[in-house]
Amino acid sequence: MMQETFSEMAAASPTGVGEIAGAECRASSAMTERRGNGTLRRRILWLVAAVNVASTIVACAIAYNFQKQAFLHGIDRVLIAGARGAQHIHDDEFQQLMLAGQEFTPEEELLHLKQISSYANQLRLNYLGALVERDGRYFYTVTSSPDHEFVDGTFDRMWTEYTDVTPALRASFRDGQVRFEEHEDRYGSFRSAYVPFRNSGEGKVGYVYVADIGLDMIYGHLHRTLAKTAFAGLLISVVSLWMTWLLAGHVTRPLVRLANMIRQVIVQDFGMQPEQRSAIAWIAEQSHEEVSHVARAFCKMESRLEEYLVELQATTAERERMASELSIAHDIQMGLLPRELPLRENCDVFARVIPAKEVGGDLFDVVMLDEHRMLLVVADVSGKGIPGGMFMAVTKTLLDAATASCTNPAEIVRFLNDRLCAQNDACMFVTMFLAVLDTRTGCLEYTNAGHNPPYLRHDDGTLEMLSARHGMATGIAAGQDYGSDTLTLRSDDLLLIYSDGITEAQDCDEQLFDESRLEACLANVGHEAAGEVAADVIQRVMEFQGTAPQADDITILALRYAAGVSVELELAGKSSGAER
Repeated sequence: MMQETFSEMAAASPTGVGEIAGAECRASSAMTERRGNGTLRRRILWLVAAVNVASTIVACAIAYNFQKQAFLHGIDRVLIAGARGAQHIHDDEFQQLMLAGQEFTPEEELLHLKQISSYANQLRLNYLGALVERDGRYFYTVTSSPDHEFVDGTFDRMWTEYTDVTPALRASFRDGQVRFEEHEDRYGSFRSAYVPFRNSGEGKVGYVYVADIGLDMIYGHLHRTLAKTAFAGLLISVVSLWMTWLLAGHVTRPLVRLANMIRQVIVQDFGMQPEQRSAIAWIAEQSHEEVSHVARAFCKMESRLEEYLVELQATTAERERMASELSIAHDIQMGLLPRELPLRENCDVFARVIPAKEVGGDLFDVVMLDEHRMLLVVADVSGKGIPGGMFMAVTKTLLDAATASCTNPAEIVRFLNDRLCAQNDACMFVTMFLAVLDTRTGCLEYTNAGHNPPYLRHDDGTLEMLSARHGMATGIAAGQDYGSDTLTLRSDDLLLIYSDGITEAQDCDEQLFDESRLEACLANVGHEAAGEVAADVIQRVMEFQGTAPQADDITILALRYAAGVSVELELAGKSSGAER
C-alpha cells in the first residue's frame, strides 16, 4: 500500500514532488528487499549453524577418541619396549645372582642403578625396575631413580621393598601375562606396564619388569590434543558459516527480489508493468537454475492470468447479459399468465406458479368462456428452463386460440394436441388438466391428458381423487381422441389442481413429497379460503425440501365453490389482484 501511494504521488504531483515520491518508493522497495533477504539469509544461517555445531561436536569427539587411542597405544609400546630393553641390561644371570644372595660393592651397586636410570631417561620413562617375589613380599632388585636423587643420596637401593602392589601386578606374577593399568602409589600417578620374565630352565616367572610413565604427561598431551581438535572444528565451522552466509546471499537475493516483484504485481491487480517484466526476465537469465525456473513460470502464469482475466471479464459480461435477458424472459412469461382472475360470487379461485429456474414450463389459466362458464387449466411442459418456457408460450397461444373456437374440454385438448404435434420438431409434450365449470349449477366437465389427478375435498371432510385419464399427453401423436367426465360441485367443495412439482419435490435424502403427504395436508383443511389452502400446501412442500434445490416447476390452482368470493392471483411468490 505504501508503494502504491508513492506511485500515485509521483504520477499526480508536480515534477519535483513526483521525483521525491518515486525515490521514496524505490527506497521503500529496496528496504523491503534488504529486510526480506536478511531474514531469509539469517534463517538459512541458523539452520546451517545448528547442523554445523552438531556435526562438529560429533566429528571432534570421533577425532579425539581416535587420537587418544592411538596415543595410548604408542605409550604402551614404549613401556613394553623399555621393559624388554632393560632385560638385556640386567639379564637372567644377573637376576639369578641377585636371588642367590650375590653381594655387590657400593660402587658396583651404584653402577647398576645408574645404568638402568640412564636407560629409563633415554626412553623418557619415569621409573623402570625389576621386581621379584620372596615369601609373598615384593622387592626391587634394580630400579631407576631421578638424577637429583643420586646427587642427594635418596635413590632407591637394591632390594628396596615395594609395598604398593596392585592385583594386576600379582596376576602377572601368577600367569606370566603382560598387563597395563593406571594406578597411584607413593611415587605418584602412573600408567604402568608389567612385563614378566621366566627363569631359564624353570618355566616359572622369576621377575617382572615394571615401566612407568606419569599420568600428568599423558593427560597433558591428551588435553592439548583435545584443544587442538576443538580449535580446528571451530575454525572449520566459522569458515563454513561465512561461506554459507555468502552463498545464501547469492541464492536468496534474486528469490527475495522475485517475491517483492510478485507482491507488487498482486497490488497492481495482476497487471505487470514493462519495467517489472524486464526485471523478472533479468532474474530468470542471471539467477541459478531453480530461481530461474520460478521466474519463467511466474512470467508464463502472469501472461496466462492476464488472458484469463480478459476472458473472465468477457464471460462475466456475457453472463450479466444472459441474466438480464432471462429476467426479461421471466417477466414476459409471467405476462402470458392471467393478470386478473374472473370474479364470481360463488367461486373462490387462487393460482400460483413457482418456476424452478428463471423461466419455467408450467402454466395455468382461468378464463370465462361466456357469462357462466369458467375454464380452469393447469399444464406441465416436458422440460424446464428456456426450452420449456418457449414451448409453454406456444401452448398458451394455442390454448387462447382453442377457447375461441371450441366449447368443451375434450375439443379444446384435441385442438391443442393436433396443433402441438404439427409444430413439435423438438418432440416435447404437455400434460394437462382442463375443466369447464358452470358457476350457476356447479357442474364440472373435465379432461385429463396425462396429468396428475386433482383432488376434490367435500364439505363433510371426505377426499376424492379425480383419477380418470382421458388420453395421453398432448404433443406426442396427432389425431388422438380425448374423452371427458362430469361431476357436480356441492357447496363448500374444494378443488385442488397441481403439477408434479409438488408431489415429486425432493428433500436432501432424495425422498419424494408424494401424494400421501399432499393428502395429509388436505385432510386438515376446514373452511379456509382457496388461497390459504394453497399457501399451506406450498409451505409444507418448501419445509420438506429444506436446503435441497427445487427439482421442478411448481404450479397449484385451488377453487372453493361457495358464496362470498375473494379472487387472487399470485405469480412467482407475488400476490396481487390486478398487479403482477
